[in-house]
Amino acid sequence: MRQSKLKSTPNPSRLNQPPPLPPPLPKNQQPSMMDSAQDTDQKAKWILLVAIAAGIILALFFIPLILGRLNSGGSSTDGEAPSAHAKSAAALSIDNDVTKAPTASPSFPNEPVQEPRSTSSEKMVDEESAEQKSASMLLTYKPKPASKGSIASRASGNKRGSEIEATGGRNPFLGEGTPAKSTVFVVDVSGSMQNATRLPRVLASMKRAIELMTTSQQFAVVLFDTQTYAFPNQPALLDATSKNKDAAFLWLDSTYGGGGTNPIPGMSIALGLNPERIVLLSDGEFDPYCVAFIQTENHAQGKPARIDCIGLDEEVETLKEIAKQNKGIYYQAF
Repeated sequence: MRQSKLKSTPNPSRLNQPPPLPPPLPKNQQPSMMDSAQDTDQKAKWILLVAIAAGIILALFFIPLILGRLNSGGSSTDGEAPSAHAKSAAALSIDNDVTKAPTASPSFPNEPVQEPRSTSSEKMVDEESAEQKSASMLLTYKPKPASKGSIASRASGNKRGSEIEATGGRNPFLGEGTPAKSTVFVVDVSGSMQNATRLPRVLASMKRAIELMTTSQQFAVVLFDTQTYAFPNQPALLDATSKNKDAAFLWLDSTYGGGGTNPIPGMSIALGLNPERIVLLSDGEFDPYCVAFIQTENHAQGKPARIDCIGLDEEVETLKEIAKQNKGIYYQAF
């Protein structure tokens, strides 16, 4: 019997059916919105921690650098060279142990002296022996011989002479009568004094007066414009030894002055040293207040100083009044 092979034909109804879906996961394994949010929060926390750690590392690195820059900007380094003023102050200082004079001319200190220091009978520098002196040390002032009838020497071609003179050819810095045991010279170095016929002649006369002092006498020098400059730099009365005289002459040969005129700070320093005599020189009038101030300060001392005054080239009424109120003498100098 003949068997026929039947071909299976697809069921048209099954061709349009979708593929079967996978079985659903159990409820405990199904993802949820909460799990997604937790994952996002965890990532954000790690990012924040990394950012904080990076910020701390940067801060630890840069903060010391910034602080170092700020500190170095306000102060000089240890290796910085001393200023010119510090060098000049050291060169001009007077010390009990000084045995050798400076070999180079120092620059004049620029800062004004604020207030005087109390004086004592302490001897600042001992007399230097003749063997220690040398022409290569300090520049010693050597006055020229005076002409007949005049203390001042006459420079060639200079009709007025190299020093100032009061009436009768007297050097007003020397004063009259018994020499004072201690003298402070207070000299105007303002702009009006800065010419060839005034300040150099004034300083030459003052050097002459210091040159003639004995070792039993004491002296100090105060110069003023709107500021005040003192020798020694820390104001004190120095014994009139050869060494102290030479140091004073070297100091006076330095550059200074040129501003306005205010004698009060300089006179305050001079009065604070309690000298027996003060010599005040200027070429112009002061504020009348200066007269009352000087008179009050002087008479507040245990023993007032005698204040001699020198008016240069023209009569200075305020200087006349200062001399009158303080038992001094007014000298008209030319």
